[in-house]
Amino acid sequence: VASITLIILSVAIIPDTLSRLLISSYKYGERDKSYLKKISIVTATLNIFLNLLIIPVFGIIGAACASLVTYSIRLLFIIYNIYSTNDKELIQIKSLNELILNLKKIT
Repeated sequence: VASITLIILSVAIIPDTLSRLLISSYKYGERDKSYLKKISIVTATLNIFLNLLIIPVFGIIGAACASLVTYSIRLLFIIYNIYSTNDKELIQIKSLNELILNLKKIT
């Protein structure tokens, strides 16, 4: 059970990291952040709902699956927001060093 949970959470880290990277790389500082608040509220509520629904049946594996689903949906919302703004300055990562700095900000 623990190994399956660890595998699921290892996969869940991918959309979580990507969404955090997009948020930190994209110019959200110059934009209205209300959409990020809405995304956080929706995904937190979804995570709680999925945990209440899935944990009684599947236990800790269900909690890991709920996290994977929630992180993936958050990433999709953020990508949708970026593409729907018609702002062509999508992500401004100019070098590998900047990418590494953004990843360090996440952790």
